[in-house]
Amino acid sequence: MVDLGTLPNLGGGESSPVAINDSGQVAGVAGNLDDVTHAFLWTRRAGMIDLGTLGGGWSGATALSNTGEVVGWSNTADGSFHAFSWTRRGGMVDLGTLGGDSVAIDVSDRGDVAGFSGTAGDATFRPFLWTSRGGMTDLGTLGGIYAVTAAMDNAGEVVGESSVAGSNLPRAFSWTRRGGMLDLGSLGDGISEIQTPHAVNDRGEVIGWSGTASGEEGSFIWTRQDGMVALPTLGGGFTEAYAISESGEVVGIAATSGAGSRVALQPPPLRRLPPLRRLPTTLTTTAPPTAVGEVLRAFSWTRPGGIVELGSLGGDASSGLDVNGHGVVAGWSRTPGGAYHATVWAAAAAT
Repeated sequence: MVDLGTLPNLGGGESSPVAINDSGQVAGVAGNLDDVTHAFLWTRRAGMIDLGTLGGGWSGATALSNTGEVVGWSNTADGSFHAFSWTRRGGMVDLGTLGGDSVAIDVSDRGDVAGFSGTAGDATFRPFLWTSRGGMTDLGTLGGIYAVTAAMDNAGEVVGESSVAGSNLPRAFSWTRRGGMLDLGSLGDGISEIQTPHAVNDRGEVIGWSGTASGEEGSFIWTRQDGMVALPTLGGGFTEAYAISESGEVVGIAATSGAGSRVALQPPPLRRLPPLRRLPTTLTTTAPPTAVGEVLRAFSWTRPGGIVELGSLGGDASSGLDVNGHGVVAGWSRTPGGAYHATVWAAAAAT
């Protein structure tokens, strides 16, 4: 387990990762008690690098490619939020919007970026695919008034959630250039969500959250062959899956005891998404959670080994947020003093 530290130029404070690539580089968000946050890239050689902003005071990373490209969001000098892409060669680049605020959510190894943007006046939100050739393209909805992107694989498959005709309740979707937008269904209650930037791998396996007809809450894995299948828990009332690797390893957070409820979760101090105007309320729980009266632990799940608890830095909660092709897990853990620290678990801890 490695503590990645914080950004000294922001006065220390706290840090939380969002992505780890196959080279062991980590991207995330670091900030201070004054609520100033900046995106960072961490490498073994350089440590934690401040990626700056697009002219405002805040930025946050949401994804990291195997080429070292970081994407996320930043506010601009006029206070609006725009999607960005950052590379060592080009620095931070504004990707534009569909008329309102925008957020980049994922990036492929060839540099395609998926995210979502408000329309003019931020009347609603639409998922987008951005390419260097075509710019930003609106991907539409499942018939409802809004849709947002959660993740993208290297083949260009985009997953997320959308409202359906006649309802504002979310339903998980998969979008491809060939097939358009596909409704992935639910575990029984009609609601399903995909809200993390590592929710699909290049084999087309998708993770997310749904509820059953009996009211139970938990995570799922979806494949074209088997459809939507519920993931197990660590003995508590819920499992929240945040990432899936190319080999199908899933990591996230789970309650180890108690009834548990996703409704009881509260976000930590650092944002993964900016405070966009008219942001769908289902997205306000996407940040790494804590809960009152429960023990929450990072987990790893594989088909051969099932679900395994990964431990913490001595605090009452930890979470896996991403896993690379070597089984190394990046996440966060609370310290005994209650602070959130970016954390890495070696592959041996996840087997």
